[in-house]
Amino acid sequence: MTVCGVFHPLISMFAHSGLVAVWAVSIHNQAGPDMSDPAHPQPGAPWYITKSCGPPVKPSLIGYCKQSKAAFAVTIIMMTLFFTYVLLTLWTLVPSKSFRAARRSKLSDQEARNQPWEMLEAPRAPGTPSGLKSPTTPRTRAFNTLTSKSSQPKAKPDVNTGKAPERRGNVGITLKHHVAMDDDEAYQGPSGR
Repeated sequence: MTVCGVFHPLISMFAHSGLVAVWAVSIHNQAGPDMSDPAHPQPGAPWYITKSCGPPVKPSLIGYCKQSKAAFAVTIIMMTLFFTYVLLTLWTLVPSKSFRAARRSKLSDQEARNQPWEMLEAPRAPGTPSGLKSPTTPRTRAFNTLTSKSSQPKAKPDVNTGKAPERRGNVGITLKHHVAMDDDEAYQGPSGR
């Protein structure tokens, strides 16, 4: 119902209502009395509408009579057509149950798309051009911990401060994240090999 954010049925209703008014005025003027010529006043409906274009009419006027009847018929058809457009537009303006359900579904999909995702605000990855963001995995965190520059000893495991323990260098870090290593194997530094 909307294209580029414009509600077409509403615009259509105003445009076609105006055209119905134009064609209705045209029908009124064609079928109304013609008093424009004082020498030949026509107080009722015009003769080409009330009479046939047969033999009582002068042979020179038969062509004009047929043209006038055809123009009047086209005017009535056009007004009927545009009035039908107005009725269809009014019917379109009232949303149906299926349209309401589709609209609700679309709105819920948009709301779900706007929800924050798990890795949406990942930290900037080092070494990427212009600091592009990349997802953080547990393995990435382990490698970042291995390359840490702090020099404090490992925190006691029984103290739960809610923060990750600070480490000094890579010494004493268990290498359990590698599948092939044992639980007791730890990095001993460059001289400990």
